[in-house]
Amino acid sequence: MAIVPVAKVTLYGSADQKDAVLDSLQELGCVHLVNIKDFDTPALSQSRISIEAYQALRYLRTCPTHRRPQREDTGFESDAVVQEALQIEQRQQQLRQERDELAQVIRDLTPWGNFRIPPTGELGDLKFWFYIVPHYQLRSLWHQHQALEVVARDHRFAYLVVLSSEEPSGMPVPRVHLDPRPLSELRYRLEMVESDLEDLHWRRVALTRWVEILSQTIAQANDLAARERAAKQLWEDATLFVLQGWTPMSAMQRIHAFAQKHTLGLTIDNPSAKDSPPTLLNNSGLAAGGQDAVTFYTTPAYRAWDPSSTVFVSFSRFFAMIMADVGYALLLGG
Repeated sequence: MAIVPVAKVTLYGSADQKDAVLDSLQELGCVHLVNIKDFDTPALSQSRISIEAYQALRYLRTCPTHRRPQREDTGFESDAVVQEALQIEQRQQQLRQERDELAQVIRDLTPWGNFRIPPTGELGDLKFWFYIVPHYQLRSLWHQHQALEVVARDHRFAYLVVLSSEEPSGMPVPRVHLDPRPLSELRYRLEMVESDLEDLHWRRVALTRWVEILSQTIAQANDLAARERAAKQLWEDATLFVLQGWTPMSAMQRIHAFAQKHTLGLTIDNPSAKDSPPTLLNNSGLAAGGQDAVTFYTTPAYRAWDPSSTVFVSFSRFFAMIMADVGYALLLGG
């Protein structure tokens, strides 16, 4: 059983010690604080850092090319870096979508050649109608339409242009709607989009020098938010403060040393039937992989059974059966 046994610790100190004790307890990092006030504290945000900062950091970290990191924060403005990174990301997405659309339009338009459809009324009431017709159906069309031109062929189709005031009747296939822009204009725009994407890539690379400092800024904000949440959970008055939490039994020596160092009162209690202690799993070796699988779905209750070892063995056998089935299929197929 890898569920770590814990105990309830309560620390008592004078009011003027509160801030120093909370800071030191955060550095100690082995106490899970609980709210001991008579009322529920308002929910606090996880951090003063916005979701945009996390998104910008993730975007910069995944950049394929990184600059040498900046060690000092001289010239670093968190909000400016975050906003520029997000603007680059959004613009890149827009340009990549446009690039894909242009590439598709160019592929569709290439067989027809480089031309511009005349504006409405320039040829009177005549209009251009475009069709892609299989070769075996082409012969029958010459007798039906006089103003018909084959502008391109491939191994399957003929690309037809019909000049008519109304949509031709009797065509074996529906007409094709082409982009009104000429091929040369589309290719020029595609080059401009590729150039803009390249510029944005190097702007993104330039911002990667701030990745470490931005990460530290986010971490510091998270620590501050955790510190503020801890301060909301303890009980205090003008002269005294009391905080309570759960700590592993293996960390009791550190808790005693901490209380002595800060001249705090300390009481230690075992979990009662009414308590719901947090669950701390501590598996080693192969069972650690099973622990990762278990905590991916849920964390077992403190008094429950830790299924990490069983999950590891079960998953291993399950995937072995799958791989065996694949092996048999390949063997039989061969």
